[in-house]
Amino acid sequence: MNETVKRIGIDVTIMAAAVGIWFITRKPEPPAAAPQVAVPAQAIAEEKPEIIHPKAVQAYSENAKQKTAIPQAMKEDKTVAILDSSTIPESQHSETVTTTLNTETGQVITLVAANPTPWLAGESTGEARIDFGLKNGFRRVGRLSATEDLFQVKSLHLGISGSLDTDGEYFIGGGISYRW
Repeated sequence: MNETVKRIGIDVTIMAAAVGIWFITRKPEPPAAAPQVAVPAQAIAEEKPEIIHPKAVQAYSENAKQKTAIPQAMKEDKTVAILDSSTIPESQHSETVTTTLNTETGQVITLVAANPTPWLAGESTGEARIDFGLKNGFRRVGRLSATEDLFQVKSLHLGISGSLDTDGEYFIGGGISYRW
């Protein structure tokens, strides 16, 4: 029992040192991508827009416009109004879509911008997996594994995992992952 505790302590120390070295020597995360004009959806790509004359158009305040991920020139242009700005979650990084309306020309532009990764966020993403392969001296083995991410710190994901092999061996633990 004492030997097992000592071995676990050594393993945890080695893992912590490796993560620490990686964290210190890694390249800094690039800044969030600059907003880009969105490509029209295929459903409307070949359609010609119609001129409409609404009585009123709802738009967000000038203060709200300053908080959106749009180019500075558009933020300063008094003829540009924010019609909508939505965050779109995806598997690794969320994006924000912002729609603008030029109140003089009627031109609407939708911009998509990648959001920076959070310093700390809760997660609830998981994976169940079945693998087949070779183990220790080319023994064939099947493996059932599951992972659940619980927290995210910038691009690091912390969670729990477990696996069960067809030879009766198992693993239960926690870890840190980096995704690309």
